[in-house]
Amino acid sequence: MTQHETAPHTALQRLRYQAELLAALHRFDVEILTSRGAQEIGGVALEHLERLVPSERSVVKAINPASESRYFLATRGEDPTGGASGSVDVAAAFPAQFDAIRAGVPVVVDLAGVAGVPVADAHLAAGFRTMLMAPLVSGSLSPIGFIGLARRSEAGFNASEIEAARLIAGRTTVALHAETLREDGRWLSSSATASGPPWSTRPPRRC
Repeated sequence: MTQHETAPHTALQRLRYQAELLAALHRFDVEILTSRGAQEIGGVALEHLERLVPSERSVVKAINPASESRYFLATRGEDPTGGASGSVDVAAAFPAQFDAIRAGVPVVVDLAGVAGVPVADAHLAAGFRTMLMAPLVSGSLSPIGFIGLARRSEAGFNASEIEAARLIAGRTTVALHAETLREDGRWLSSSATASGPPWSTRPPRRC
């Protein structure tokens, strides 16, 4: 088959994927509107993202910018760190990718390339090979968290999957921002206290 014969087939596949993505985002928007609580919002994000970007491990984490504390909102799959990854300093763990993360750009991390970092070593030991990090960025503020997906496949994540993660992360950020303002509008303000957001002591939702 020639290149010209395969091109329409590829274009049709892309159109179908775009239609599926738009439908999935619509379902996500509808469900997120009825979600209450940050943990439920994180769980909804993972459930919908799993259909678009299957992975063996996924988390939604939030960061309190005042104290740099990190909180699991939702988690699915095995945590190779035994929960210790909740305290990971993203800037220190992934310095080469942090500028992109801070700017709200999803990044794919080859875990072997950051060997020596405890969280990466724990995932590598459990057989994971690649990680996709989609930051939760609200306006010009620093990331308020991120969605992390990990796979054991060395193939990593393709461009369509990265875009899907970016779109879900953007919608999740808006929902979390609204929820935070509803519960305690001071958390994302310059006067945020180090005690953390009102949901910081609640257990994560397991999907």
